[in-house]
Amino acid sequence: MMASRLLIKTKELEPGYIKHEKPLPKSFAKKPVGAQPSQADTSHLTELFHQNKNDELELAARALLVKYPKHGFIWKVLGAVLQRLGRLDESLEAKKKSSELSPQDAEAAYNLGNALNEVGRFDEAKESYQRAIKVNPNFIKANYNLALVFSKTNQIEKAITHYHREIKINPTFAEAHSNLGNLLKNSGDLDAAQAAYKKALEVNPRYLQAYTNLLYTLAHNPNVSPEDAFQEALRFGEVASQGISPLVHSPVGRDPNKKLRVAMVSGDFWNHAVAYFIEPLLACFDKNQFELVAYYNNTKNDNFTARIKSHFALWRDVAPLTDLQLAQQMFNDGIDIAIDLSGHTDKNRLLTFAYKPAPIQVSWIGFPGTTGLKTMDYYLVDNDWCPVGMFDDYFVEKLVQLPSVVTFAVPEVNVPIVDSPALKNGHITFGSFNRTSKLTQQTLDLWCKVLNEIPTAKMIIGNFSDEALQRQLENEFSKRGISIERLTFYAKKSIPEYLALPP
Repeated sequence: MMASRLLIKTKELEPGYIKHEKPLPKSFAKKPVGAQPSQADTSHLTELFHQNKNDELELAARALLVKYPKHGFIWKVLGAVLQRLGRLDESLEAKKKSSELSPQDAEAAYNLGNALNEVGRFDEAKESYQRAIKVNPNFIKANYNLALVFSKTNQIEKAITHYHREIKINPTFAEAHSNLGNLLKNSGDLDAAQAAYKKALEVNPRYLQAYTNLLYTLAHNPNVSPEDAFQEALRFGEVASQGISPLVHSPVGRDPNKKLRVAMVSGDFWNHAVAYFIEPLLACFDKNQFELVAYYNNTKNDNFTARIKSHFALWRDVAPLTDLQLAQQMFNDGIDIAIDLSGHTDKNRLLTFAYKPAPIQVSWIGFPGTTGLKTMDYYLVDNDWCPVGMFDDYFVEKLVQLPSVVTFAVPEVNVPIVDSPALKNGHITFGSFNRTSKLTQQTLDLWCKVLNEIPTAKMIIGNFSDEALQRQLENEFSKRGISIERLTFYAKKSIPEYLALPP
């Protein structure tokens, strides 16, 4: 087998990043840099690669590089096997060498871009992806991953441009449509975001992440009726349940003296709003009657994670598990009541709940709307945000009214209580630190109405890291008669950092 048939795979960088599994171009084998190894040598590398004999493959590649130190293909093989072995720094150097020796090999530049991206060297990753695209303008995966890096580094306009380019090359790429929708949502264009998600679903009706993105956006769009949002949720529930047989729970045989096992499933057990809401309640569970079990769908851990973890009798990190594997684990753990804390937000495991891993299933806190799943039994609400009888028809679940559904753990920050800054400044300062997707046209209309009524007032707007989005928002204020001199923008900060800002 020729060297050009060797499959070089790169590790998936994050959800949405494309794995490279394309055979190396035949043209590369025909036009090597420097002296060539024999066909037997390259065939041996290929065989070792496909047999996953990684240690032998590394030794063989290094031995050939002693003879052929300027052969880009062998460096590419070495970079791939070092990545398999988890030696990312060495892998990166090998991929860099491969790209330098083979400047016309778009895939070598692409592989290097992925390696740089993985270690957080984003500017260099962009350069590598751009070199790959320069060699091959229609390189779909390079365009896609470049857009993701632009998004990660808050260069939203450039990311949107590359998603449009990607979609032009491949209109049936559902992930590109959905990711474009995410950027449009984050820039405040909710209608355009919805159109992008619906296009993704038109291309791939089984793309459940696009459904979740769509439902999240519908919940933020004041132009969307509850009925329309509910119908989309029902469609999600139908698609999510296709081909799934819910697990069967025996109605008899439970020991009445056994503690109830209550599970909470979330990806937000870290310094996240959901964790602040849930922590005070965890301390109030009667440990003589309830046994709390956590299924944490995230790899992020911080001090808040440790605090949350101390309240659970059993903690399972479940991010690597498939939805079916997680459902089976919960079933085997004997969960009596399973509580979803995500709804249609990031890192949800709603598909697991479609398998009915617990006899009673509840959704709460994470998302202000129905899951759309018929296997979800209840949704916890209170009269403040969901008055009795007002929204019952827009939930698949039965609404359970509680005196209050949220508590809140006060952040541990030492901020002195002082007089109102307005007394010293001579003007009122308003503030917003929400994500940009919540800054709808109606919200801006209301803010500017208030600011026009109080001409001396100023406003602080946090959570802004993209200059293009800031200019866009400044223009929206200007159109409504508010001078940008009255506005101060800050990048996203922690709560203590926000509280430490000058008044």
